[in-house]
Amino acid sequence: MRNIFFTRTSLLLFSFALVASLILVSCGQGEKSEEQRFEKLQSGIKFRSYKSISGKGLSPLVNFYNKKSTGNSSPIQDSTVRMLLAFTWVNSGKSPWAIAEGQLILEDKSIAQEQKGIAHLLISLALHQEGLFQTAKLEHAKGVQGFNEKNGAQTKEFLMIAYLTMGTSAIKSQDYALAKHSFAGFENLTGIYLPHRIVEIMDDFHSGRPQKGLQKAKKLSQDPNLPKEYRDLLTQTIKEVESQTGSVDSSLFFPRLVYSLILDQLKTIPQWKGLSKLVDQVRDRLSF
Repeated sequence: MRNIFFTRTSLLLFSFALVASLILVSCGQGEKSEEQRFEKLQSGIKFRSYKSISGKGLSPLVNFYNKKSTGNSSPIQDSTVRMLLAFTWVNSGKSPWAIAEGQLILEDKSIAQEQKGIAHLLISLALHQEGLFQTAKLEHAKGVQGFNEKNGAQTKEFLMIAYLTMGTSAIKSQDYALAKHSFAGFENLTGIYLPHRIVEIMDDFHSGRPQKGLQKAKKLSQDPNLPKEYRDLLTQTIKEVESQTGSVDSSLFFPRLVYSLILDQLKTIPQWKGLSKLVDQVRDRLSF
């Protein structure tokens, strides 16, 4: 009987030790989950294939575009196309390709510090989309630190992409002071004010001023410069908010409105029409 008792006790202790070990292992894995997921994403065949094809194939397309566009005061840089391409990949739900483009910018030794900052922000946006929030936060911090908007050497095209990316990344990080500043810069460059107005509304909701946000949203929903489909969507959302609690989850609705609106509004800028066509051509070549 005594031997049986000790055997049962030993088995019980062994079981507890095994369970404890499994818990410790699972906890350890949980701490590394984002890192492991990011590594898995980068080691995938599709990711590596896309990055290789884009790394070799984009420059010839950009060079051909620059040769045809003899009227341009300065040639379009590969990095500018990569930034806009990454931004469109994020907004079309293909975040791994956006990460690849951001990495290609960072790996280019000729790239300026400000351009590297925007690359980090683009990667941050893509990581947010992948659910890797802590890693995205780190990339966002690197991007903000690396970007200097007062550098007079930057082209208008670069600054437009920079403000778009900075503002969008700031929305993801719920840094509405930076988001407002960024979209104000975008407005000053382009005259496009609608994204800035929407970000101001988001800030009101996030800061506990829902009524003020609703008043601004109502005014914006009547703005004839806002395309009708967006006015209708905004009006419907306002009705839903007023019929419930007087508040809205701005982290869900308004970011989508900003992203869609940005891409539509970019098409109205004359100097971007040719560049947009080039980006579309590159996307078609790289889609697989």
